Amino acid sequence: MIQKIIGIVLALVIIGCTPTQEITKEIVDETPEITNGIFLIAENDNYFSFLSNESKIQVDGKPFYFQPSAIQRLDETYYIASDNLLPEQGQYLTFGFEDGELKNKSIIAFENKPVLPSISDMCRVPNSELMMATTHFKEYKEKDPATHKDNFMIIWRIGEESKYTIAHSGSMEVAKGQEVTTSYPIRQKLIEAINKHKQINVQKFEIGAIHFMPGNQLIIAVNITDAFGDIHSLLLETKYSINENGMLNFRNTYTVFKEFDISSYSELEQKQYIVDLDYDSMNDRFIILTAFKKNETAEGVGGYIWFYDDTNNLFNDSPPLLGLLEDKTPMLFRHKPSGITLTEDGILLIIFDDDEIEGESFIVNQKTQFSRQPYEAAYIKVAYANE
Repeated sequence: MIQKIIGIVLALVIIGCTPTQEITKEIVDETPEITNGIFLIAENDNYFSFLSNESKIQVDGKPFYFQPSAIQRLDETYYIASDNLLPEQGQYLTFGFEDGELKNKSIIAFENKPVLPSISDMCRVPNSELMMATTHFKEYKEKDPATHKDNFMIIWRIGEESKYTIAHSGSMEVAKGQEVTTSYPIRQKLIEAINKHKQINVQKFEIGAIHFMPGNQLIIAVNITDAFGDIHSLLLETKYSINENGMLNFRNTYTVFKEFDISSYSELEQKQYIVDLDYDSMNDRFIILTAFKKNETAEGVGGYIWFYDDTNNLFNDSPPLLGLLEDKTPMLFRHKPSGITLTEDGILLIIFDDDEIEGESFIVNQKTQFSRQPYEAAYIKVAYANE
């Protein structure tokens, strides 16, 4: 354990926010040193807005909080989904970099029904013009239609959001005359796979992320909270193909192939859950983004980034490698991570969802505290240190 006494003078100024005051305070840093991991370099985090200007928006008399949940790069455009329905009924936005900063281009809404209340993750299908998104699948009650809306996997052609299709079972195509209103059958297949692996009767879980891999694999990350409040994150896989009509067909079976276990990193926050997945094909690295939330304060949220440095290790018993700073301490995010994508030049772009936490009026510890406006969210660029 390394003990560092650091005197820090900080002043954080966010455009549109009241400038924070300078405060000097001694901070005891008990961050552990770890020798085996992936070394990273991070820029300072920045803020972006779902608005084209910085005017404040209210919904039902309350501030609207921007809660980005997923990000996907398509060429020079970044698609960012929302964990809550955007004003004007928008489900996601498009952004681009201007002068090194993310700038909002448009709010996009799915035109057909039902309207998805939130999106947990979205991902492009490789070698196609298809996008797929999923909701959280938190709960399903047959007699409670409100829960049905959170059990959807949908797919659409890029630029044709008015024609999205709901995944029902094995095929993303809907038989003529058949009305599909939920992805409940997929939920049941996931529950069967989870219970077969855990040997318990799990009925509640949340989808944290989806990602397509080489070899026509779809990987799904689910998070389960047990009766003791402990979180178990599982990775499941199924195979897919693209048919002659350019639509997806899934194998109708799902298999748990890995339980994401960080218990060997006992010095870290253990109640982490998976929020996104990505695959760095240039380096053959599978990336897992995790988050935690201990309370409703800026110091109560955060997260880490993990790697399987060879995808063969993803499918065996190898433990994950933690993202480290060059001083061999874990890269701990001060915001709550929600999505990751790779830029065109191989930089990791991570976005954050701090829920309704605006942070602190006075920044004392820059490592764990922040301040933001409701319409803002943070992002950060992270690069490999030695490449």
